[in-house]
Amino acid sequence: MSVLSFHSRVSRGYVGNSAVVPALQALGRDVVPVDTVVLSNHPGHRTVTGRRVPAEEVRALTDAVLALAGAPAFRAVMTGYMAGVDTARAVLGAIDRVKAARAGAIYVCDPILGDRDEGMYVDDALLPFFRGDALPRADLALPNAFELEQLTGDRVVDVGTAVAAAHALRARGTGAVVVTSVPDHPDPDLGGLLIGTLAVDDEGEWLIEAPKLTRRAKGAGDVFAGLIIGHLLAGMALRDAAARATASVHGLLEAAGEDDLDLPVIRRRDLLTQPERTFKPQAVR
Repeated sequence: MSVLSFHSRVSRGYVGNSAVVPALQALGRDVVPVDTVVLSNHPGHRTVTGRRVPAEEVRALTDAVLALAGAPAFRAVMTGYMAGVDTARAVLGAIDRVKAARAGAIYVCDPILGDRDEGMYVDDALLPFFRGDALPRADLALPNAFELEQLTGDRVVDVGTAVAAAHALRARGTGAVVVTSVPDHPDPDLGGLLIGTLAVDDEGEWLIEAPKLTRRAKGAGDVFAGLIIGHLLAGMALRDAAARATASVHGLLEAAGEDDLDLPVIRRRDLLTQPERTFKPQAVR
């Protein structure tokens, strides 16, 4: 198996594990999802129903998966939406077990807290959990700019402040950081706005810029997370994996209608493996 993924699940649409799984499978990766909540759809729709998966059930499912005879050790474990601190703590042991079972296995933490438009939309107790428990274990963190602010206490208003905040996170133990939704700025050549993805690791700081699109569809960050993990497992450098994932997600957003609430992940599944545009990472100076 390639990836063990702890995330939310929806019956309709493509967020959480419902986005991570098809993204990884498109890249030829086996993925084992363990769901932290199960919902009819994402809350952006008018109505939503479902349940939070009890922490004891998450732990039991994980123990059973890891105990299966003959199953190869995972190459990566990912955490996304956590229903609460009890769920998050139930997952910590799995991270340690995956890494102990296979040398070089990586832990990717998507510290889902909220975003600029909606603010925090998880239990406030998760913020100190991510700061003190999850992120110091992570080989890669995938915060958006708003989440990076919450995690470091630093304002992120442009590329320079995003770089500084990413390094502040790394100084606390996180291996590498990819920041999405780095604040937009005007495109001097084509007009409109550009929005950035910033990749920071031991090799340096790299910015990937793409035209900003106004779309209501949710799940872009979850597709991005699945794709970047898949590309890293294929041997890509972090900056190239981030650039390729950015191009695929940009294509999906571009293919979505302005009023669509869900990404066309299956209808345009070709974009997961063959994005139509190329965005080159540029070294930040």
